[in-house]
Amino acid sequence: MSAQPAPNFTLNHVKGHPVSLSDFRGRTVVLIFAGRDSAEQSRQISTTLRQAYGADQLPLIQVLDLHALPKMLQGIAKGQVEKAYQEVAQEVATNLQAAGRPVPADMSQVVVLLPDWDGKVTSSFGLSGVDKQAVAVAVDGNGYIRGYGAGAQGGEQVLGLFSQSA
Repeated sequence: MSAQPAPNFTLNHVKGHPVSLSDFRGRTVVLIFAGRDSAEQSRQISTTLRQAYGADQLPLIQVLDLHALPKMLQGIAKGQVEKAYQEVAQEVATNLQAAGRPVPADMSQVVVLLPDWDGKVTSSFGLSGVDKQAVAVAVDGNGYIRGYGAGAQGGEQVLGLFSQSA
């Protein structure tokens, strides 16, 4: 089975600047697709991966599939997403400090949270239902999908992919 290229995309970070998958070319990254009801699974995946790899070693890109949200509620959701970003950024900063690692001045370079308002990025990866079950997608430095992990065990599944190729 040959590796499948990951679709390139550009979404705006919750802090407003554009982020593209191609920005990470040359580095293995993990995309974590989630929605409102799978946020806890997404956090579990992130925590598992962060325990094994630092933010400088393995970028995690959170893609929030928000296509099912009615347009009139997007303003409220944007505020909730910004609040969630602040909480995660504070948690990551605290963990970096506790590990004796430098805390970047711009946490948006470490905590990459990308709302996918129309769901096009999520569907371009052939994914659906990520609002119920988070999915982690490992993408190698050449832009190819190495494998997937899903649900609360998604982090362990992705770590297993890395150990298979080592």
